[in-house]
Amino acid sequence: MGMLIETDHFGRVELPGHHNERFLMRENDDGSLHLLPTRVVTEAQSEYEQDPGLQELLTRATSTPRRTSRAETAAPASPRDDYSAVADEQLGRLADSSDVELYRDVVDTCELAFATPWIAQASSSVVSTVDGIRYRLAVTGHPSHHVFWSATEDGLRIEAVFPQPDSSAA
Repeated sequence: MGMLIETDHFGRVELPGHHNERFLMRENDDGSLHLLPTRVVTEAQSEYEQDPGLQELLTRATSTPRRTSRAETAAPASPRDDYSAVADEQLGRLADSSDVELYRDVVDTCELAFATPWIAQASSSVVSTVDGIRYRLAVTGHPSHHVFWSATEDGLRIEAVFPQPDSSAA
């Protein structure tokens, strides 16, 4: 049985029983409208949802204690410059690797987040994990590498680098 639906003066429609849902609308040749339930996700969220390795890495990183990294940085670390144990270990592996350029660019990306979190946030994609929101910031010069970070009332924390640094590169 059909239902009469009327648009308001803005062209909006209320669909009874479908509050706060999204639909892809297609207008057919005969003028009828076809609504398809749709879920819109960012590229970063899609990558997270389709990569069990990334999910496991961020879950492991989130469960580790906060600590200041042993990684060398241009500016001295402050008590709020925190890294997960996972990120700290990754930076250590990168520092010991032969890829000095990748290491320097990852450290620069981390420093950007600590020094200007508002710029880092504006430049990041957002990923929703079981542990909360994580930001994905591209490493300059290395578009396939990202620094994942979080911001809470405790401050900013670098969670992980993805893809993980290759331990055989050392």
